[in-house]
Amino acid sequence: MSWVCPACLGRLAPSTGGPVCADCGATYPVRDGVTDLRLAAAMTPHMRKVAAEWDDLAAAYRAMVRGLGARTEEIDRPLLEIASGDILEVGCGDGRLLLKLPARSARSVRGCDISAAMAAVAVGRGLDVVVAPAERLPLPDRSVDTYLSGYYALRHADLDRSCAEMARVLRPGGRFGITLLGQRAVRAAAVVASLGGLWRAEHRWSAARELITFGGSFVAPNDVRSSARTRATLARHGLRLTRVSGFPRLPVLSEFLHRLGISMPRLDGDAAVPVSYDIVVIGTREVG
Repeated sequence: MSWVCPACLGRLAPSTGGPVCADCGATYPVRDGVTDLRLAAAMTPHMRKVAAEWDDLAAAYRAMVRGLGARTEEIDRPLLEIASGDILEVGCGDGRLLLKLPARSARSVRGCDISAAMAAVAVGRGLDVVVAPAERLPLPDRSVDTYLSGYYALRHADLDRSCAEMARVLRPGGRFGITLLGQRAVRAAAVVASLGGLWRAEHRWSAARELITFGGSFVAPNDVRSSARTRATLARHGLRLTRVSGFPRLPVLSEFLHRLGISMPRLDGDAAVPVSYDIVVIGTREVG
């Protein structure tokens, strides 16, 4: 598994100005030791906004993750259980999940992130990471055994395009594990958080709006409404959902337990989706 030109999937050759495609001649910049394999023409305004937001968060990201306590351990565990062979993490951030991968089962480990600042942190930790979005992966067809996306990195991506790319780079029978958020739990958490705003004049109207819309502004298009809808999205691209797991979140109590290192119980099966905040989707690429 090696990086290729995102424009034509041609072989990349090293040069003083950055990698150059041996087929189409496209060149890609290297900044702060990080190769940027984003195609400017393919970056939508939304993708640029997401990249900029994560660039701004890069310096504080590690502290933010530490503050989540046991929560990240819960959602990382199912992903680590399936990781083997040639492994790719999409939306790898600073590389925290890549560093956890068991060396005994990995033939190669690579990652990509839409944020150049986040990718730079990962590269600084000795990881093979480039800047690239989930919707346009700079890898050859059928070159990956395990596709991972941790800590809901795909929440603000184009999920349909991301799934198409996942199917393209996975080998037949390859496995994937992605994390998303449950829509109902996101709404419930937003409503609970808004209740406190009713007592503060500067937040009263925004809090009231969230209560009226049942946390509507906090919901992202990729938040999971049902396992059936997620299963259908995956199936359109020859991907089969084999297991869905969820972790419920009780406002205030869950955060307190996580900081103490206490994990919430894992729920498996379709019934986990309506009551879970963090949702882990595991599956395979169909053979053929």
